[in-house]
Amino acid sequence: MIEAHITIDRDLKIKAYKRAYGITALGNGASFYGWRAFVVFLAVAVADGFYESGDLIGVHLCIITALAIAASFHTYFEWVKKLAAGAQDTELHVVLDDEGVTIKNEHDKRIEWSSYAYFKEYEDYLEITHSSGEISFVPKRNELADVIIFTRSKISSKPI
Repeated sequence: MIEAHITIDRDLKIKAYKRAYGITALGNGASFYGWRAFVVFLAVAVADGFYESGDLIGVHLCIITALAIAASFHTYFEWVKKLAAGAQDTELHVVLDDEGVTIKNEHDKRIEWSSYAYFKEYEDYLEITHSSGEISFVPKRNELADVIIFTRSKISSKPI
């Protein structure tokens, strides 16, 4: 049994969430605006064809595509801004044993090792993915070395 006090600082939390969810956030924005740009382009292309302005279709396609890309990146940066605004330091008091993890400051919330899907290891933290898709982090600090080693032994790793 290992008992530990884990502090996850705000900056690490932002970095880890951006790494874990950033591509998904950008992809969601690209999908959202991509479909809308496609519909708008079809309408503009029909209008270009109707008014015999077929030579403008390429220009219109470039402009609409550029607007969709810009809107996708704007959505991503808004997501990052909201993430940073809501991030705060987190302190957890945990107990690890052969069956799972008990989080003491959440009314002894028990999480079995089998409920974790895998972990990814980065230079300054361990990213742990739950079977439900949720992600948690353990900072790599000397005082948490036992926690990290024990966690690695209980959860399978996923290559980065």
